[in-house]
Amino acid sequence: MDIKEIKTFQVMRNINDLQKGFLRILEDIYKDETIFIKTVTKYFDDEDGVIESFTPLSEEKCAHIRKKVLDLGGDCMRAVQKELENE
Repeated sequence: MDIKEIKTFQVMRNINDLQKGFLRILEDIYKDETIFIKTVTKYFDDEDGVIESFTPLSEEKCAHIRKKVLDLGGDCMRAVQKELENE
């Protein structure tokens, strides 16, 4: 491996680690919110599902954010790859 390949590998690995970090944060927030909603519904009557309707981070929204993180990371990797090829 030459220096350019090593640099490319390291940069791509760092971008990948950043994506994984963002996804772990997203999962943590989703889990915390789920626990919070369960706790609140335990103490308040929520037969109509009103409390759960205020949940800003639904499964669908979480999946959308996850896809955005992966898309942006992929875009970043392609841009970096292109830039490194031009050196």
